[in-house]
Amino acid sequence: RVEVWDTGPGIPDDHQDRIFDEFHRVNASVNPADGMGLGLAIVERACRLLEHPLQLQSEIGRGTRFSVELKRSVEDTAPEPQDDQPAENAQANLLNSIVLLVENNEDLRAALTLNLENWGVSVLPCHDQAEAEELLAELDIAPDAIVADYQLDDGALGTDVIAQLRARLGPIPSCIITADRTTSLGELCKGVGAELIHKPIDPDLLLQFLEQAIGNGQSTQG
Repeated sequence: RVEVWDTGPGIPDDHQDRIFDEFHRVNASVNPADGMGLGLAIVERACRLLEHPLQLQSEIGRGTRFSVELKRSVEDTAPEPQDDQPAENAQANLLNSIVLLVENNEDLRAALTLNLENWGVSVLPCHDQAEAEELLAELDIAPDAIVADYQLDDGALGTDVIAQLRARLGPIPSCIITADRTTSLGELCKGVGAELIHKPIDPDLLLQFLEQAIGNGQSTQG
């Protein structure tokens, strides 16, 4: 658990449900130079996406405490049988890495998110490019890898999403997932420098991509 305490005036009960709203400030008369009221909104969204419970306790005249519950590292879990040691080592190399997942199918997005989190990855799940760009801007980060579905909503293509994000963020290792097995798509992915994994997705192939992209030191997080 991570806790942040202050000794300020405290937050009234009738404001505690609203302080995580964008642009909301308890003291509306505060000088605009002191902030726009976005900080806690960004914190709340980041904690929600990363599934880190965020709690608030405040007492008028004494101050406020914010706390975030963090999951234990998978290194603390019991070791797998020896036959699974290579996969376990690969997962250990992915700890604290950040993967941007762009998938328009809600069920598949949830399943992939769970799978990635089981490997120790922090996942940023998004429905489309607009949501991905908004989230990355809010968090002010670049992911270590991008996994994107090829066919998104409204005719959008995962290859275009990857190309446009890379143009702004740099050469991030990327992977396209798709049921399309045409030769032309394979060539397209090669052209943009993206790995190609066909549906139904083999978890071992996805893990192998991430291990090669992140575990060998190509992490964009330094």
